[in-house]
Amino acid sequence: ADDVVFTVTSQEVGGEGGSVSAVNVSGVSVAGIMPSRGPVSGGSIVRARVIGLDDGDAVECRFCGGEGVAGTVVGAEVLCETRAHSEGLCSFDISVGGSTVSGDGLEYLFEREPVIEELRPWEGRSTKDTRVVAYGEHFAESESLFCRFGSVVSGASFMSSTSIACLASGLSEGNYSVEVTTNGVD
Repeated sequence: ADDVVFTVTSQEVGGEGGSVSAVNVSGVSVAGIMPSRGPVSGGSIVRARVIGLDDGDAVECRFCGGEGVAGTVVGAEVLCETRAHSEGLCSFDISVGGSTVSGDGLEYLFEREPVIEELRPWEGRSTKDTRVVAYGEHFAESESLFCRFGSVVSGASFMSSTSIACLASGLSEGNYSVEVTTNGVD
């Protein structure tokens, strides 16, 4: 897909959470996951807050009861990378040494990735904040809905599945690739 670009100039131009639960099985408890949603293409790093594990424990994450994905224990977290999966809401649990530890209601949402097709306006001033409406598809209402102008992250306001509003603020002159995340990570 082509990059959608927002331009900032100094001249006048014409033209805006994770799932939490707890369960205790044999001294190991899964307290929550973050993010609790990600793209159907996979590749999201999910952080599961787990109590009772030691560095080096053999851990797998399971989405939708499917085949486990090797996890890495880092302190009180297990890090797992999601695989590609069909769209929908799935159960989440972990396996420690081959024994399943239930996520007790924890869920992960696989969703289509948001696509920006147009920005209005497509340019703004470096000395003034600009409300930018992004039009496209697959936008989802989420507490973790953000726009990125290059590396600058901005909160976003959900309008519909085809439009969101972002605030272009604090940008220097130049062109910026614009991206949308519904999980605050990807």
